[in-house]
Amino acid sequence: AHWTGEEKGLVGSRYFLNFPTVPLKDIIAYINLDMISHDCPLQEVREEAETFRLTKAEIDQIQGDPKKLLRAYVSLPSPDFAALIMKTNSTYIGLDVIPLLSFPMLGNSDHYFFAFEKIPSVFFFTGGNEAAHTPLDTVDRVNADKLATVVKLAYLLGFSAADEPARLRWEQSGT
Repeated sequence: AHWTGEEKGLVGSRYFLNFPTVPLKDIIAYINLDMISHDCPLQEVREEAETFRLTKAEIDQIQGDPKKLLRAYVSLPSPDFAALIMKTNSTYIGLDVIPLLSFPMLGNSDHYFFAFEKIPSVFFFTGGNEAAHTPLDTVDRVNADKLATVVKLAYLLGFSAADEPARLRWEQSGT
């Protein structure tokens, strides 16, 4: 499904969840692509990893080429999904994926409300830039190869999730 209204308060995704075209119980995963065409410094990713309470040793292990770095904000209660993301990437794609698990998830994009519906969710993000959401955010700032590679990963991930022999688990305590 596709929608708009994210910048106006996640309007489209909230509408979809309130008026789904298929039963929510039949949605096995949500893959969100938002700002997936920029390169970001490795140091920026490491600094952000600190906010996810990664240890210094885990942060020191974060490596990668800025042209291949991809942050994957994954719903913490869905460990199978996180593992499938990493497996799909390593098998077919080869991006430098940095999984950042949390719940509740960051509330800044459309994945947010899907996670609250206990739908395994990922928010793929390559980083912003100082011109994002301004008239200065022009096409010359886009890494088109990276954008295409992230879209390919999302497609293969969706296919892989649908083809799993068992449904992706949601393991939140108290639910």
